[in-house]
Amino acid sequence: MKPHQADLTRQAVAIMTAWVDNGGDSSFGIETLTSILQERDDGDVFKGAVEVIGGFVNLTGLLMIQRYRDTGQDELATLQQVAAEINPAA
Repeated sequence: MKPHQADLTRQAVAIMTAWVDNGGDSSFGIETLTSILQERDDGDVFKGAVEVIGGFVNLTGLLMIQRYRDTGQDELATLQQVAAEINPAA
């Protein structure tokens, strides 16, 4: 992973850590996200938000790889399971 990608992934971990530390209350994750965006040197909040999303993509990929290692369930099956859980009518 390139250093910039690693930095973005660390930001995603920080946001999710705030979420976990506060019992899944998304407001703390949002506060952490807002803080990260406000600390950007270039002031481009849109670019910052896109980069944070990239960090979450990296984090999600790493978590799916870890799940595969732990359970043998491949990434596509994991995504399908999550989709079924959030959209039970489908």
